[in-house]
Amino acid sequence: MSNNRPNQAPQNRPMGRPGGPMGGPGRGPRSVFVEKPKDFKTTFKKLIKYINYRKGLFISLMLIMVVMTILSLLSPILQKEIIDALDFESKNYGWDNALKYIIMLSIVYVFVTIFSYLRQMASSKLSQETVRKIRTDLFEKFVKLPIKFLDTHSHGDLMSRMTNDVENISNTISQSIASLISGVMTIIGTLSIMIYYSWFLTLVTMITVVLTLVLTKILTGKMRKYFKAQSSILGELNGHAEEMITGYKTVVAYNKEEKVINEFNNISNKYTRTSILAQIWGGSMGPIMNFIGNLGYVLVAAVGAYIAVNNPFGMTLSIGTIILFLNSSRQFTRPINEIANLYGQILTATACAERVFEILDSENEVDKGTIKINDEEFKGNIEFNHINFSYVEGQPVLKDFTLSVKPGQKIALVGATGSGKTTVVNLLMRFYDVDSGEILIDGVNINDIPKYDLRNTIAIVLQDTVLFKDTIKNNLKYGNADATDEEVKAAGILSNSNYFIRNLTDKYDTVLSEGGSNLSQGQRQLLSIGRAVLADPKILILDEATSSVDTRTEKNIQDAMANLMHNRTSLIIAHRLSTIQDSDVIVVIDKGEIVEQGNHYELLKKQGKYYDLYMTQFAGKEI
Repeated sequence: MSNNRPNQAPQNRPMGRPGGPMGGPGRGPRSVFVEKPKDFKTTFKKLIKYINYRKGLFISLMLIMVVMTILSLLSPILQKEIIDALDFESKNYGWDNALKYIIMLSIVYVFVTIFSYLRQMASSKLSQETVRKIRTDLFEKFVKLPIKFLDTHSHGDLMSRMTNDVENISNTISQSIASLISGVMTIIGTLSIMIYYSWFLTLVTMITVVLTLVLTKILTGKMRKYFKAQSSILGELNGHAEEMITGYKTVVAYNKEEKVINEFNNISNKYTRTSILAQIWGGSMGPIMNFIGNLGYVLVAAVGAYIAVNNPFGMTLSIGTIILFLNSSRQFTRPINEIANLYGQILTATACAERVFEILDSENEVDKGTIKINDEEFKGNIEFNHINFSYVEGQPVLKDFTLSVKPGQKIALVGATGSGKTTVVNLLMRFYDVDSGEILIDGVNINDIPKYDLRNTIAIVLQDTVLFKDTIKNNLKYGNADATDEEVKAAGILSNSNYFIRNLTDKYDTVLSEGGSNLSQGQRQLLSIGRAVLADPKILILDEATSSVDTRTEKNIQDAMANLMHNRTSLIIAHRLSTIQDSDVIVVIDKGEIVEQGNHYELLKKQGKYYDLYMTQFAGKEI
């Protein structure tokens, strides 16, 4: 609302995709640009609490993963038994025994399919239930935050936390938790089985694991550099495109089409070059991992065959055991690659969760008021006593501001942009609290009045009109949900908005586009005034309420407002001095201080600051 707010820097954040430092065999990396949380441990604990919100579902998922892991470990063992049951040397193939294991293996595969489906269902439900709770808590937090918090944070960044960050958390929970549990159990189980059947072949298998980890570290270091640069340039490219599209009329008006095309192409070319290098390094991961996997496969086959034929150092191996190791070596390295991927995903999701928890952990708007407003005894006397206030410490906006507004008075606040006019309204509405001094309504400090009661007593019409994607009727009733259709129409007539509403096809049931974009700015402002009319306030605030309407409509609104403001305490902020000439008192504010006050004619006679403002508008005088 204010023209005196602190500078707001956009809360930029990396635009990297969620993912980890390496992909599985045959795939490129999902992402190598991992956004790391500042405090992983604390944030992860908070995230686990949200996951435990559906503890029964989480435990069910754990049990499903235990069963799935056991079944996956049984598969190579049963394959080994099938091979060994077929005694090829004696040609006594033992089909009966082999058939038994074949049936058991088939049953295992059937149950793997069933439990895979159950796992997908459980993990999806767990993730959606978790993020639903996070999203609900986050939205409830938004409406309880102080205005100062929203004014000092980029709205785009806050929306990103509500949408992108929460969605990232959801994806990680649905994809990572089950895979992480399964991966750890599979590694432990497979390693135990391999050691049980042959410690020597297990050591051979570990050679490729060590090689995988070493090469992954080297490649990740190379890839991170280019993927980080790619993300940064992509953010620059998107920002440039958004800025040019938003300001397209200005670009065309100044014939800058070629200039912005060249600027876009330069950034796009830089992004293309960086992306190619990133994809070259990223694309190398899959083939290299495939090569290492195949190398391990060959080593196990060769060493296993040598041991089976030559029995060195008294070691013996059956063909079935060799087959088991060939399958287990794949089964062992796959979860290692997956966990490496999951590590990056979990880090990124935790960083996103940290940004969400920063909001959830913020303090709510303070409201310690206990003295309720008595409607029957309410008069509307407002006093500003020695108010000092600053949005940024050391940069005062109001200095020793003292003003008395009597019941039913029409007070106008005028002054240059940034003089502190809107700040007076911010303080009266308790969007911000004063640094020192006090504001009284009928002798009661507004800090002692519950904010709900205070704001229910005041209707405010802002310069920036806010309308919702709903019917005109419901937008008007935002000021009074219990208003009848007759009262709604009366408000439309009084605010002079009825003249264009009656020409619409659905009249008061016409559905507005988002932000009321299917109406002109002046029409939107008339509806905002109608909303205030319907609220039937005891105190009325008009903040540049007629700034976007033509002169004729302005005159009609002034007449309507004169009726509305009768016997109501009213504060009017205006740059158009023609709208406030009939005010009881005109208060001229300059650099946060009252420099003049009086009615229109008194101030013109003084030939001071107000006189200069008036002559600038009506006589073309330059100051």
